[in-house]
Amino acid sequence: MAGTTARKTFVVGAVPVRVRPTPSLEFPERRWLQPGERIECETGSRTEAAGHVWWQHADGWSVERTLDGKTTYMTEVVVPAQPVVPQAAPPQPAAPPAPAQPIAPVGVVPPAPAPVVPPPPAPAAPAAPPVPAPGPMPAAPVTTRTFVVGGIPVRVRSIPSASGTLIRELAPGTVITVEGDSRTQADGFIWWKHAEGWSVERRVDNTGIFLLDPNAGPPAPAPAPAPVAKGAPDLNTLPLRGELFQRWPVDLELTDWWQYFGNNAFAFSIWMQGKRWYQYAQALHGGVDFGNSKRTGILIYAGVNGVFEYHDKNFTLPNGLWVKVGDYTIIYGHCANPRQFRKGDIITPDTVMGEVQVPGQEHLHLEIRYKDTWILNPLVFFPQAMQDAILTKFPPTARNGKWLKYFYEDPSWKKWTTPYDQPVLQRGGPVIGPHGPR
Repeated sequence: MAGTTARKTFVVGAVPVRVRPTPSLEFPERRWLQPGERIECETGSRTEAAGHVWWQHADGWSVERTLDGKTTYMTEVVVPAQPVVPQAAPPQPAAPPAPAQPIAPVGVVPPAPAPVVPPPPAPAAPAAPPVPAPGPMPAAPVTTRTFVVGGIPVRVRSIPSASGTLIRELAPGTVITVEGDSRTQADGFIWWKHAEGWSVERRVDNTGIFLLDPNAGPPAPAPAPAPVAKGAPDLNTLPLRGELFQRWPVDLELTDWWQYFGNNAFAFSIWMQGKRWYQYAQALHGGVDFGNSKRTGILIYAGVNGVFEYHDKNFTLPNGLWVKVGDYTIIYGHCANPRQFRKGDIITPDTVMGEVQVPGQEHLHLEIRYKDTWILNPLVFFPQAMQDAILTKFPPTARNGKWLKYFYEDPSWKKWTTPYDQPVLQRGGPVIGPHGPR
């Protein structure tokens, strides 16, 4: 009898995963695995190549995670084994022994058997007892739902609140069962109760999903922001989305404050003061800021694989270092103590570019340009786990310094108010947003 191939089950995390013909980044993808999709992989196919861990499945090869474990794209579905309790067979009554048959002596004819007398008729059945009055209905069974932890650990808290006591963390791929009627909205999250406490499924605005429903189909992709200029690229189809950065440009634990890309309150305030710093970015913020105003010597890393392009000393003072990655230009603005590079030097994720200037600019301005014409939202080029970490540490609806929110809005301006609906900006294009035509 032929044996069967052992398999592992993986669930895709919060960003699509490519399927390639071989375990290599050099070949084009065959298709995309969508968030929440499950695949069966051959257990013996695990392959380490091109800095990633690969698995083979029916459609080709896909990446589980990076070799350093910093980024996870698919998580193994670990279903806890259920103990099998053997069911004892009900005891069978023993058959009564057959009556002994007397043996007649030799030469003696046994007497004829007695005639069969029919049994007397059965007595009439007693009258049925009266039907008792109906009692209270039994309680309805508690409904449950099953979730799988996505690509980053999920915390278990004592109450459905970010201020609740931290009980422990659930590892990626863990399967949990929650009470179906426990769904609670608090602190900008959707919470569910399970055997160990309360955990977050997602953000209310759907900007981060931490628990995946393995029985549901892939979620509908978030609508991409409408282009504001003719010829603007579609962020959903650009290469390296969710994969460009392989490490933090500034360690997140050393980042004390933050600014999001696009229509934020800081950019609005700057323009109102008559300062035209963001004229080149259509009056909106052209990057994201990793801020620290207290500690000196914080290193700025490239975070990407590319080549050095240009050292700017006029645009993002005191120093702006430009790195090319294909059609992308990554700008590391406001660097202190910049490292010296020549055009064409190889840049790796761990290359130190400089330091955060404290005192001085007190932040790294990270900007991404595409084909030198379009300015893109850097957030979407980080792996999903890193995006979620940013959104968790700097909630988009929280108070941002002296402003109530990161994103600007007023009674007549309600566009571009979340991290993911920001427009693609045209370098040097006309003013848009709250300062442009409404």
